[in-house]
Order: sequence, then structure tokens, then C-alpha cells
Amino acid sequence: MTDLRPARRVSPWHIVLRELHARAGRQEQLNIWSAIVPFIERKLAADLPLLDEEAKRLADLFTTSKELWLRLELDYREGKGQP
Repeated sequence: MTDLRPARRVSPWHIVLRELHARAGRQEQLNIWSAIVPFIERKLAADLPLLDEEAKRLADLFTTSKELWLRLELDYREGKGQP
């Protein structure tokens, strides 16, 4: 069996921005959008890691698990050769 890997690893913050763009038509999401985008853009620009509390908030926002976001962060960092 082949060990499949993504062609390009992206930061979880990039995934969040894409998801927010996809949901931008909903009013409740627009309110969140205006508050969170500058924060995410700063995290992306500085390549800052996703923290545990941020993963919890994203899990609540997107109705996912905190573990999903932490795993995305770990995969991204490992792909960059960072622990």
C-alpha cells in the first residue's frame, strides 16, 4: 500500500480562511468573519502555530473536534520539518 501525502501542506489558518470565504453569504458568519480575519491574516503572515485554545474555538465555530485542528497543525509543521 502506498503512503499518500498531500501535494502541498497548508497551514490550518489557510483552511480557516477558505472556509470562512465559503460561508461568507450567511449573516451570522459575516459577523464572525469581520472579527476573525485580521487575526488569522496575522497568524498566517508570521507563520504562527495554532494553539490549543484556538483549536477549541475553531472546533466550536465549525462544529468539528479540537483534535482535527491540532492534527492539521501537526501535519503542517511536520511537513515543514518543524516539531
